[in-house]
Amino acid sequence: AAGQCSPGVSKDTEIWASGIDVGARVWRISIELRSIRLLARTANVFAMYSHEFFKQPRPFRTNPPTLARKNTTVYLPHAFASYTMSATEDEVREQLE
Repeated sequence: AAGQCSPGVSKDTEIWASGIDVGARVWRISIELRSIRLLARTANVFAMYSHEFFKQPRPFRTNPPTLARKNTTVYLPHAFASYTMSATEDEVREQLE
């Protein structure tokens, strides 16, 4: 029947799959910087990034700095960030390529 989704498929998925341009939508993009491995020497490290598309007031940074020993993988604390924005699918693809 009209207006009904296939079992297990959301209406958003059906619209996306049909290729209908629905204009700007709200997107949530998540980034998690999980671990680091230093090859040269031991150091206290943190990871930091920024991206114009996320419209961050300041760069994201893991905190506190973590002791990373040479040739050992360490997991970064507080390394998850989520961003919500309004954009078309084409704008999201263009910005994240």
